Amino acid sequence: MDNMVSSNTTEESDGKVENTKPTELPAGNYTLVSWDLDTTGSRLVDEICQIGAYTPTSSFSQYVMPYRDLTQAARRRHNIRIITIGRFRMLKDVKRGRVLKTKSEVSALTDFIQWLSEAKGDKDGVVLLKHENRKIMTPLLLEALGKYNLMDDFRKVVVGFADGYAFAENKCAKSVRYFTLRTLTSILLHRDDQELDHAHNRAQAIYEVATNVAGLENLDAIKDPEKGPKNLAILVDALRPFTLTVSEEENSLVNLRATVVRQDSFRPVFAAMLSRNSRERQRAFNLRNILVGAGLNYESTRLAHEKSGVEGVKTLVSEAVQAKVKDLDDLVRILMEHFAPEDYPKSVPTEKIVRNGNRRDSSGKRVRVKSESKGKKIQNGEVTVGSIGEIGAGDAPSDTTLDTTASSPCKLVTSSTQSGDSSPPPLENEVASADSSTH
Repeated sequence: MDNMVSSNTTEESDGKVENTKPTELPAGNYTLVSWDLDTTGSRLVDEICQIGAYTPTSSFSQYVMPYRDLTQAARRRHNIRIITIGRFRMLKDVKRGRVLKTKSEVSALTDFIQWLSEAKGDKDGVVLLKHENRKIMTPLLLEALGKYNLMDDFRKVVVGFADGYAFAENKCAKSVRYFTLRTLTSILLHRDDQELDHAHNRAQAIYEVATNVAGLENLDAIKDPEKGPKNLAILVDALRPFTLTVSEEENSLVNLRATVVRQDSFRPVFAAMLSRNSRERQRAFNLRNILVGAGLNYESTRLAHEKSGVEGVKTLVSEAVQAKVKDLDDLVRILMEHFAPEDYPKSVPTEKIVRNGNRRDSSGKRVRVKSESKGKKIQNGEVTVGSIGEIGAGDAPSDTTLDTTASSPCKLVTSSTQSGDSSPPPLENEVASADSSTH
């Protein structure tokens, strides 16, 4: 946590960081730059794949070759993936079918700071405008800058980070229900086919949406040689209440690191739930976040159990955590299953069975599937399967039967060997069951 901790923060022994009152960005003559990142995932340990930035007069775009592979969600979101040709790893644009020209992370960040310095010119500094709800892009950028000791150069150019999502949420609360970039682009800019898969595309859209929300007609109001500087000052002043200084974002990064440490400390407690189905994993994440949000870690719960047993755990959880009664009961049960497994045996939930009648196709419509008992016919001592949906899509064609008269195990024979009629054809709306599939 080292050089990333500024002088107005104090770190306590349990890893929690106290922030002082946020400092409002002072009025000044600033350059507004919208930006975004493509990353390998949404965790603090993930890496940058692309840096995109935009101003009405210039833009920046640079792809980065990461060391780790992209998660499945990141591949789908950005339409890029890593391929290997011989001994070389490359970044490929899946949608456009071309290999992307990349640089190392340190080179890309150095070029980005240089470009920001040129965009700043003789003004007081640069305000970076982002648009996201999960608050992960800024920590990832600061983490990467700190890794290569580039924070000093970055502070000389950038003075703060403006939150375009909060800005739109505050100004458009009565007219818009959702504030994602794609929704605002469609509603405010009337572009339903806007490509937002890459960072440089999103950076331009972020600038245009903020300009529209601030009451300016379009980017021409900023590009105008006479009225442009005045309109830009209006836009920056409108964003100032939603802007955090670089020091405050650094403090938030320290808090996020401490949160990650507390989350990792509970890994032995929730290991069993995290190895189950997606529903159980999501439940484990929610319960763990409740403990972490209350400032608890593994050591504090262990000491409470050693001191007073189950009553100590109940007292600690009830006093520190504010949650529903069911969540509190589940937390106490899970903690006691870990600390006293002989007294609290772990419960294994039963898998929820999804019946054939609940299948849906890609458009969301319910699919009509025959029940297994009605779809089978007995002919000459053989069981005939009625349709593909009854034996699983891809298992066998619709005219396949099971020869029950043969010796075990049963062998598949086609109905062409029978003297009777063949199996009925599959239903038109029958579809294959979805393949099972993540931050």
